[in-house]
Amino acid sequence: MAQARDSRNLLRDVRFPPREQLKRYLLLNIYGGPLSALFGGLNTIIAPYAVERLVPAGEKNTYLGLLLFFGLGVAMVTQPLAGSVSDGFGSRFGRRRPFILGSAMLDGVFIVLFGLAFNFWFAFVAYALLQVVSNFGQAAYQALVPDFAPQEERGVASGAKQAMEVGGSVVGLGVAGVFTSINFVWGAYAALIVLLLAGGLAVFRRLSEPPAVGLPFWSGVRKANFKTFFYDTRANMRFTRVLGARFLFFLGFVSIQRFLRNFLSDVFNLSSPEAWAAGILVLATVVGITGALLAGSVVDRLGRRQVAQFAAVVAAIYLVPIAVFPNLYLMLVLGAILGLAGGAFAASTWAFLADEIPQGESARFYGIANYATAGAGALGAGFFGVMIDALNGWKYIAGYRALILIASVLLVLSLPVLPKEKPRARERGDQVGAGP
Repeated sequence: MAQARDSRNLLRDVRFPPREQLKRYLLLNIYGGPLSALFGGLNTIIAPYAVERLVPAGEKNTYLGLLLFFGLGVAMVTQPLAGSVSDGFGSRFGRRRPFILGSAMLDGVFIVLFGLAFNFWFAFVAYALLQVVSNFGQAAYQALVPDFAPQEERGVASGAKQAMEVGGSVVGLGVAGVFTSINFVWGAYAALIVLLLAGGLAVFRRLSEPPAVGLPFWSGVRKANFKTFFYDTRANMRFTRVLGARFLFFLGFVSIQRFLRNFLSDVFNLSSPEAWAAGILVLATVVGITGALLAGSVVDRLGRRQVAQFAAVVAAIYLVPIAVFPNLYLMLVLGAILGLAGGAFAASTWAFLADEIPQGESARFYGIANYATAGAGALGAGFFGVMIDALNGWKYIAGYRALILIASVLLVLSLPVLPKEKPRARERGDQVGAGP
């Protein structure tokens, strides 16, 4: 009875946040759009397209998995270091803006090198270096919500962050899908570089960040040590459990996105799988914007945990029909539902993390939080790529069916891992009109 009542309260309280508040936090998170456009287009459309042309056809999933596994592993190591350097950085432009703009500029260099790759290993190195420079900007960007949003508005701020990122993914997928479908991938590279530079300049010019006293860049790097990459798990147990839940959820959710293009190519024999993959993911991510914004509003009233669990259950249920009855048009419908659930889960758990991060260490702890998402992406790419090729060799599309069913189970497993929220967080939600 209590669970049913909570679900009714959740649905009853769904509404968009106030316009001015939403506008403020969309502008705060504006760099999330280009950054997500980069990796949404690159990881999902461009990398499979490029790798397929550099390796034997029967091993494309294995090599793609290797590329993404190592690149995301580099991201896992880079972000805590970058976050620690940003937290202690000193400049008249603040702690975050220099990293965001500098990263955007360097991203363009390594995008070009990736495009020039004449064999797999050249692409491998360029992709790894792109992960290094991009994650310095991402670490600084991720700290903006705890730096600039009060706790009682972090649900809306996190929803706006997720909406910008999902919107960026739409653009990245669309750009990558269009240009690869006409075999002009350099058009996609150029568009992504322009978006990154525009986003970095927008943050640098529009964000009112005060000057910061701290260390120069290289002094901050030299100060980093082994402890930079770890934290006291017992003292931050709720933070740890939210990371665990995000890891399980995104291990399943993101892995399906990574291999969607190859799934469409092998299962449906499409002449232009890049365009279809982009179309399905664009639909899912457009709906995901709505899910993120609605979830961002709801979590400030009803709490983070309830919204995240509701989203995980919905996503897990709707994955099963895709595995059992793989149908192109069914995937379009279910993709929209999965996008809504994915956006809601990401926004609600991001707000949860913001509540649990120690003050003054937001960039480093969000860098550590990347262990969950990048780690899930790396493990999923490495393991599932090999699994798909092996099972597909045994039985037609068995590998893809197994991936989807395993993903559904992983989403369910994330439910009990989410911790209960701090009482004070729920009490503040009650003060602004939340239900019981």
